[in-house]
Amino acid sequence: MKKSGGKANNKYQEWIDGYGGQPWENSDAKRFVDLIDRYAAGASAATRERMKQTYATAVKLEYLFWDGVYRDVRWQP
Repeated sequence: MKKSGGKANNKYQEWIDGYGGQPWENSDAKRFVDLIDRYAAGASAATRERMKQTYATAVKLEYLFWDGVYRDVRWQP
């Protein structure tokens, strides 16, 4: 997102700039990914499959969130 230059008046630009400027190798996100990788390496095949399914669901929900932001979707209470 940061490399694309963003959109004018993007209400999330400050968030994008903050995460885009943080070096990946020293980030908390990278440390978390490494932790999950270590856990998965010692987990059973069934647990790893559940982890993959959970990750796939999380990615879909993340996509729906950002797609909704892009399209300015308003959720009903």
